[in-house]
Amino acid sequence: MSSYVENNSQGVISGVLSYDSPDDCFVDIFSADLFLRRIPAQHSLHDISDDPKVKGFWFGLHSSVVGMLPQGTILEARSTDGETIPCSPAARVETIGVATDGGAALRAALEAGCFIDKWGALKAPFIAEPEKRKRYAQHMGGIANYFYERHSVVAFPHYGTLLGCIREGKFIDHDDDVDLSIAIYDKDLDIVVDKFFKLMYDACADGLNV
Repeated sequence: MSSYVENNSQGVISGVLSYDSPDDCFVDIFSADLFLRRIPAQHSLHDISDDPKVKGFWFGLHSSVVGMLPQGTILEARSTDGETIPCSPAARVETIGVATDGGAALRAALEAGCFIDKWGALKAPFIAEPEKRKRYAQHMGGIANYFYERHSVVAFPHYGTLLGCIREGKFIDHDDDVDLSIAIYDKDLDIVVDKFFKLMYDACADGLNV
């Protein structure tokens, strides 16, 4: 089975990828010569093929990024060897983009170290926006204080934030957010869920953006 694009409209591109090795099970998304993101082809397509080396891919750009693309943009999907994945004859193809600067603002942001995340949004990592590190540290402290003072619950760094704390003594440069966790103890999962949602409802009532 050959690779092909089945939909390329409204900032969403999807299709089928046929590959030879796990290292090739990715699709690169471009706007003309501008690389946007590499995505995995990971959706099973049993209705089309049972071949384990045939997978579906899907990616959607956030509307804010679509707005930064030049007028008349058509997204392009390429295999890891740089070959353009063709559209099927029945593919829906539409142009997107409204920017009148030829995409210069988006290009400049990407060249400055920003990146397009898995949700299709443009994100600025800490290394590209140094002041962000200070702001996020302050927000972390505020959230931790809120949970402890309001609910006697300890919020602690987790995932990449915890890794950065232990390994580097700071936020990881290429991260663009922070992770805090709380622990809720009970033998009954339903009670844990109820306690969690009560915390979130209270946070909303107290003016936090949840």
